[in-house]
Amino acid sequence: VEAPCSLPRAVALASAQRFTIKLLPGTFTINPDQNGPGLLLPGKKLTLHGFGATLNIAVSGATFQAIDVRPGSDVLVRGLNVQYPNGESTTFDCLGNTVPSRLELDRVQVKARSIIASNTCVVVIRRSTLTEDSTAVIVPPISFANSTVSIDRTLIDGTASFGIRVQTGSQLKLTN
Repeated sequence: VEAPCSLPRAVALASAQRFTIKLLPGTFTINPDQNGPGLLLPGKKLTLHGFGATLNIAVSGATFQAIDVRPGSDVLVRGLNVQYPNGESTTFDCLGNTVPSRLELDRVQVKARSIIASNTCVVVIRRSTLTEDSTAVIVPPISFANSTVSIDRTLIDGTASFGIRVQTGSQLKLTN
């Protein structure tokens, strides 16, 4: 039996044969800082099971993404509770650029100032709760450009004057 390792270490060890990471119940903390994102998800397939787990994004004036989904990634996050209080940047950043990426959130709870930003990404959000947590939002908490987005049975809540920004080249499908 292997001892649990840190979340960044588990992501680094993931491979085409071993792409599922199961978080133990409890609270995990990652720290985005001036050196880069808190959790870098490189261009590979990855499934993150987080039922019973909370991912706390510690903030120290961070301007980098909390979770950076890199070009060519295929990421599924299930059951995770993500808290990014007063973060200055995006919680989930999915930028495919020239190589499209995929980000799927299923039964995920996110409470943050900026929740998702995508460009050239396929985004699927199901049975989740996305809560924008600030009265001083400068950018929309959910923003898509050149992306295909499907949102199903998901609560989007917050205090900002705008919630979802769909930019040029994007398609958005909302279902309940």
